[in-house]
Amino acid sequence: MVEKQADVLRQETGGEATVIPERWPIDPPAPAVPTTWLRQADPPDRDFAAALYLESMRIHLTRLGKWDERRVRRRFQKSFRTDQSRIIHLGDMGIGWLQVSETADCLHLHQIHILERFRNRGIGGNLIAGLLRRAQATSRPVALNVIRGNPAISLYKRLGFRPAREDAEKVLMRWEPDRRQSDRASASLSVTRG
Repeated sequence: MVEKQADVLRQETGGEATVIPERWPIDPPAPAVPTTWLRQADPPDRDFAAALYLESMRIHLTRLGKWDERRVRRRFQKSFRTDQSRIIHLGDMGIGWLQVSETADCLHLHQIHILERFRNRGIGGNLIAGLLRRAQATSRPVALNVIRGNPAISLYKRLGFRPAREDAEKVLMRWEPDRRQSDRASASLSVTRG
């Protein structure tokens, strides 16, 4: 069979033939897909987080006619906390950051920023879905603020967030846990304990 393939290739190309086997004896390995992971932010990460924050905010606030770099820098300096922030990695490269605060009653997604070339790949959606699973497990809602006109609003809506209130610059969105699911989990725990 291989010789027939070689003859056909020689006739078609008029010269040397490279024989391509019908099946590779071993499939070539699939390229490794880098994994997304989080690490606790450290003080040296502040510059990376600030630069990404300013880049993201400039785009959205300029559209609204509200860009003021000094005001945005002050807002970042006042609100960025390393104890609430995680650096998003893809493989060994930092590609973004997020900041979440927790109380007994609610989780608040303060920030999620991803380098532009890594957006729209499902990374942010997967991270937020993980946060929602954690909130569901503890029966807590999740709140976030998003700049008006930010395309991420459609992602938040797909994930189940609903607008709660708005001002001239931001929309407060809220996700509520499925109480029935929490009730079923509680019931199954009481049955297994009993």
